[in-house]
Amino acid sequence: MVDPATSNNTGVAVNLKWGGPNNGFTNHEGFGYVQGAVTTEVAVVSGGPGNDHTIEVIANLTTNTFDLIIDGTTQASRVAFDNNVPIDAIRIYADGVNQANFATREFDDMLVELPETILLVVPDAASLTAQDAAKKALIESWGYAVFLISASDLQADFDAAVAVSDAVYVSEEVVSTDVGTKLKDATIGVLLEEDALTDEMGISSTSTNYTSAAIDIVDNTHYITSPFSLGSLTIANSAQEFTTVSGTLSPDLQVLAEEPLSTAGTFVVLDTGDALWDSGTAAACRVQLAWGGSNFDINSLNANGLLLMQRAIEWAILCTPAAADTVSGNVFEDIVGDAVKDVGDPGASGVTVDLYFDDGDGVPDAGDTFVSTTNTDGSGDYSITIPAGDHWVVVDSRDVNPSVGTGVDPEQTFGPIGALCTNGDNPETFTSRVTAGPCYGGYRGDVVDGNNIAVNAEHVALVNGATTDVDFGFSFNVVTRTADTVGQGSLPNFITNANTMTGANAMRFVPAVPANDGGGTWWEISVGSPLPLIMDALTTIDGTAYQLADGVTVRNTNTGLLGVGGTVGVDGLPLPQVAAPELEIVDGGAVLIGLQVQANNTTIRGLAMHGFGVGNGEGAVVIDDTFTNALIEDNVLGSTAGSFSDPGLGSRNVAGVHSEGGDSGTIQNNLIGFNSLRGVFLNNGSTGW
Repeated sequence: MVDPATSNNTGVAVNLKWGGPNNGFTNHEGFGYVQGAVTTEVAVVSGGPGNDHTIEVIANLTTNTFDLIIDGTTQASRVAFDNNVPIDAIRIYADGVNQANFATREFDDMLVELPETILLVVPDAASLTAQDAAKKALIESWGYAVFLISASDLQADFDAAVAVSDAVYVSEEVVSTDVGTKLKDATIGVLLEEDALTDEMGISSTSTNYTSAAIDIVDNTHYITSPFSLGSLTIANSAQEFTTVSGTLSPDLQVLAEEPLSTAGTFVVLDTGDALWDSGTAAACRVQLAWGGSNFDINSLNANGLLLMQRAIEWAILCTPAAADTVSGNVFEDIVGDAVKDVGDPGASGVTVDLYFDDGDGVPDAGDTFVSTTNTDGSGDYSITIPAGDHWVVVDSRDVNPSVGTGVDPEQTFGPIGALCTNGDNPETFTSRVTAGPCYGGYRGDVVDGNNIAVNAEHVALVNGATTDVDFGFSFNVVTRTADTVGQGSLPNFITNANTMTGANAMRFVPAVPANDGGGTWWEISVGSPLPLIMDALTTIDGTAYQLADGVTVRNTNTGLLGVGGTVGVDGLPLPQVAAPELEIVDGGAVLIGLQVQANNTTIRGLAMHGFGVGNGEGAVVIDDTFTNALIEDNVLGSTAGSFSDPGLGSRNVAGVHSEGGDSGTIQNNLIGFNSLRGVFLNNGSTGW
């Protein structure tokens, strides 16, 4: 629809007008159309709140006319386009309408509808025979637009015409060799009168003719023949030349009718994808009509024959395969783990993306059927064809590699519309995202991705039809679980990845599982075996918890401050308290060292740690010889996260911090106590602290 503020009527085909006596109408709020300088009023269309109207324009590009329907009632038929300019598209211009009303009143619901187009193949499009003129008029009387093409036109001409048509009807008037195989690969339905083309179209190797006015319906389960009973059906007013298929037939050929007193098929069809008699498959539906031959008269068809013809055209249009829908998106590395695709976040290449048909329960499970698979390209983009219905997009996080160095099992941080994202509760529930955004931990917070939809597919989204921006983000720096072994979302996994990736790595703790200590107020990692050594510079272990909903808002479930506070010393210096940590690391299996540092510029922050070590050189945090610039801050070393008190024999650290030759470190704003040997021990020439 053309905006009245910008249209100048140039090239207008349908010119609608609404106004009053000053605008050429008899009535106030008259509605009609304009041809040149002449305004024709067809109805009164009331404006104002609550007076919405449906304006429907049905245009015929063959006759260059349109019908005008208002609120379901036809008010004008076969109106010539304004200026009668033949065009291949329709523009609508609303004239005489106040600009402020244009988008809010009578023209909100305007529908422009173009009829389906039948490509009629004839001997000479410029000079129709009487038979083909009658066929054209008949098809147009059923509401179709008819385009003509000569049988001898080039393949390129046929391809172009097929591309803008909905079905093809080949007249028996053509010379079959002029058409040849030009329509064999047409991706729209093709109906044949010309029986000599059954070979080229892959229906049968030969055909024969017989004379009759009737056929025998043998299959009335098909759309075309469903109105008729089985048995003899008269379809012509007089005996005509009809066609049967013969020779080698397509193995998938559906015979709807046979020659009377014979088993030879006389009305046959192929569905899209059916095998052809020689080789290959049908690119779209194919129909060999019962009638054909040089002596057939289209005017002889009775009501039954006309209904068969009409329904055959309808079926040929309906069964034409639609353009394949696709689902597309991007898989990217969320480097900092903030659930945002930042400028520096690269796409992940070579990631497996699978598509499964949902079994109707809206849950990814063993009942879903595998459809297809693809891989992301060098930019992390993917596209996969999707059939009709609900489908699961499943991304294999194990294929995601970091942009620098190497790493394993990154955790999901971002999901598209339709992604299933854990709520981190118990019993666990999930949310289907209605907007794209944070999706920490994926579908289930404490399950490691195995890409098996029946068991452990974690990174999934439900889609239907053509869908774009089905994006998934993954981070190697996010910790979401309290598992003490290397695996997706665990602290050991983060340390392992930090050791093998190049550059700085800062842990982001976004718990996707319920708090498991302190009555559900903080998270505890019980370490049953030693954590990986910290071996890469610029690694940060940070127990600050962030909200599952966004990954950036601090989550303070363990409220309060630990330590007595007050003042200390003769000068009365203030003694700060430490915020109660959200993450506690505790010995769960005679582990001697909690976090062992063998790298420069390591930060350990916001943790409670206790229970580590039995002898000298062991404890909660140990910095090994020659490593520098460690920062230990805001920790509670020697007690639980809930109370700065003695955890009891067997749960004490040997030392809170032990430096075995580490230099130039900083220990600040920590609570360190209840350790069996020392709070802080700087040994083996440790200097610069």
